[in-house]
Amino acid sequence: MIFPTMTKIKQSVDHPFIDDISSEVKEKINKIDLSREKGKSVAITCGSRGITDYYTIIKSLSDELKSHGMKPFIVPCMGSHGGATPEGQKLLLEHLGLNERKLKIPIKSSMEVVQIGETENVPVFIDKNAAEADYILLFHIIKDHSDFYNDTFGTGWQKMLTIGLGKQKGAHIYHNAIMRYGFIKIIQDVSREVIKKTNILFAMGVVQNGLNKSAEIEVCSKEEIPKVEERLFKKAIKYTMKLPFNNIDILIIDEMGKEYSGAGFETKVVGRIGLPLLTREPIVPKIKRIVVCDLTKATEGNAIGVGNADFITKKLYDKIDFDVMYLNALAALETEVARIPMVLETDMRAIEIAIKSIGSIPFEELRVVRIKNTKDLGELYVSKPLVEELEKRRNNTIKITIEKEIGPISFDNLGNIEFFR
Repeated sequence: MIFPTMTKIKQSVDHPFIDDISSEVKEKINKIDLSREKGKSVAITCGSRGITDYYTIIKSLSDELKSHGMKPFIVPCMGSHGGATPEGQKLLLEHLGLNERKLKIPIKSSMEVVQIGETENVPVFIDKNAAEADYILLFHIIKDHSDFYNDTFGTGWQKMLTIGLGKQKGAHIYHNAIMRYGFIKIIQDVSREVIKKTNILFAMGVVQNGLNKSAEIEVCSKEEIPKVEERLFKKAIKYTMKLPFNNIDILIIDEMGKEYSGAGFETKVVGRIGLPLLTREPIVPKIKRIVVCDLTKATEGNAIGVGNADFITKKLYDKIDFDVMYLNALAALETEVARIPMVLETDMRAIEIAIKSIGSIPFEELRVVRIKNTKDLGELYVSKPLVEELEKRRNNTIKITIEKEIGPISFDNLGNIEFFR
């Protein structure tokens, strides 16, 4: 089969970014009076989302705390991820660059929780190590969430206080309540109770720009968490990079994984959330077929979200740890996105079948996009009709540069799609 000729394009944005992460972290912390906290233990919350400057931020943060005589340690806060085991959650953080030896602070990974209170609908649990520390330092990236729509928060502090810090037990209880009361109410109710019942030293959040560089790092007191998170969330939404087309025939995603999104790939980027019991689908983009070629090492076999694809490869399928994926799906009551699409032997075969499955669209009119993942959208490969569409556009808020024609989609002798060039 002859495959469409692809052209490399680049999206660029004029978003701010922080030149010196360590200096920025130090400057923010120095605004807080830690002079009387010598000898106090601090549990730093760290989740499973990939953050470009994750190591640098946490290293700078922990070093500053130690310079004030405090005793920081990391608590993995990721609900049921990592197979809901202490070892699995610690390994996920390792994949994201958080290494005990390099950071020179402990990672205390446990699935034990303690109940600290209750709301009108649910008991409230948090990680036992965090509960026993003198303080909790709430850290997380602030960004949109893959499963729900809201104007004031998504993935961030309030969700971390709920799903993340609640570990598997809390996550399962909260998701059961979410099925009845919705994401917004449960996350707000539980996070409010955690804020009230725990010693949060302060919250630190990072917002990334459209090119995944740290655009803003902010700290606030626990009383300010909802207000400051709303401001950062709106900025994060403004910076979010999207696919530059509303209608696509075939989207090829090189790899998916939990470090890119809780759903493996950003649902609102691809226009599929796949949770009819919880939320509506995005209006755009409209994508007829999605092909996902591989699963990242960092996701440790968790392919949740794969149910939103139409075709996957055998190499992806063989990397799925079904126990881990199903545990995550059942804890979140999101069984739909753990369904298995059609499995094809190679990338070549998957893309070929995808093209054949969309009806009698003339070959020269196929609208095909290839991306590495849904986080890195600065560089894409697109077929000729999409290049022609770009050439007709005017006054784009995001600058798109047509780089060069690469040629037909190519594969190695095993049928694997060749890397970006």
